[in-house]
Amino acid sequence: MSNRTLSKTAAGLVKARALIADKKDWCIHAQGRDRFGQSVGPSAASCTQRCLYGALGAVYGKWGESRMAEAMLLTSLIPRSYRSIADYNNENSHEDVLALMDKGIAIAIQRNI
Repeated sequence: MSNRTLSKTAAGLVKARALIADKKDWCIHAQGRDRFGQSVGPSAASCTQRCLYGALGAVYGKWGESRMAEAMLLTSLIPRSYRSIADYNNENSHEDVLALMDKGIAIAIQRNI
C-alpha cells in the first residue's frame, strides 16, 4: 500500500483484518470469545478471539454507516450460497476469511470507498 491516506472503508477493513490475522485470534460460531472459549461481545475487554463479523463490530461498535459499508462490500464478494459473512466465516478456513478481507480491502482502495 502507498503512503496515501486510506478511505474510511479500507481503513476499517484493515483494522478488522488485523484483529483476526493470527489464527489464534479468530473464532467461529460466536462474534467473540474470551480466553476460556466462552462467547463474549467482540468489544468486551475479555475478548481474545473474534469472527469476521465480530472484528467489524470491534472496530466500529454500533451499526453505523461505516460498519454497514464494510459488511455490504464483503457480502457482495461471498458466493450466494452463504446467507451472511458470519456464515462464510463459520464454514470456511481462516485463510479463506483473510483472503476475503484482502479482496475487500483491495476493492475499497481501488474504488476509494
